[in-house]
Amino acid sequence: MISVTRLGRSFAARVEGIDARRTLREDEFGAVVDAFHDHGVLIFPGQDIDDAQQIAFSSAFGTLERNMRATPFPPEIVDVSNFDPAGKPLLPGTPKRAFNDANQLWHTDGSFNDTPSVASLLSGREIPPAGGDTEFADMCAAYDALPDAKKKRLERLIAVHNLAHSRRQAGLKEIDTLLILPRPPVRQVLVRTHPATGRKSLFIASHIERIEGLSQAESDALVAELMAWATRPEFVYTHVWAPKDLVMWDNRRTMHRATPFDGFEVHRRIMHRTTVAGLGPTVKDGRAVEEAKAVV
Repeated sequence: MISVTRLGRSFAARVEGIDARRTLREDEFGAVVDAFHDHGVLIFPGQDIDDAQQIAFSSAFGTLERNMRATPFPPEIVDVSNFDPAGKPLLPGTPKRAFNDANQLWHTDGSFNDTPSVASLLSGREIPPAGGDTEFADMCAAYDALPDAKKKRLERLIAVHNLAHSRRQAGLKEIDTLLILPRPPVRQVLVRTHPATGRKSLFIASHIERIEGLSQAESDALVAELMAWATRPEFVYTHVWAPKDLVMWDNRRTMHRATPFDGFEVHRRIMHRTTVAGLGPTVKDGRAVEEAKAVV
């Protein structure tokens, strides 16, 4: 039997009674989707899954994004571990380490794609003894708490998201052309309406390099203001990982970031992510458009 338990006063929930190694029954799937819409972040504990099982479970929620480059893993798997597949730690100063360190900035998966991502599922295969938590910010609650005048102003604005921008913030000096060039800057609404729930949320991330219609200084100031507002403690849930946790979150209503931990080159943090692709853009022909309703 499935149970869904809100985690304290946060917006996240723990879901028990699910086995991600097998196909969900119709009633189980419906319960997960309802919980996903209610909470935005779901924790499925004790899911001892491999890549094939994670791909199969994730695919129930929509078409999965695929890597643009060849990796030792299936193309649907994004490896965000601190050790490489050969068992060697990612060392400071290397491009892969710098690229992954950018995940410690607040962001939304896929906002730098013309069609932004719907959901992400992260499997904690191995966990360090302490630290390495993941923080999530509720963009719906952050939007709801804004003054009405501020909401009206933000709803008219469009932001330009660029993967290279966030990676440069993290200190990546040599931009990987294979990864970056296929992803030119894209335009996204600053306020997003969830196609399933109808709730509005801030759609912000460290990928934003400018907001259209503002000077660069005005844009930088507004982005910094919104990031600080949206990540206030009352809007944030911190997930302390346990081995074999599977965490699923809604990129349409959350931001997240990884947190550092001691012993990065000693303790293994092996994490594999699958990402449910979106169905359309948030901006088309210079105007905001209604998003297509996905499986979730």
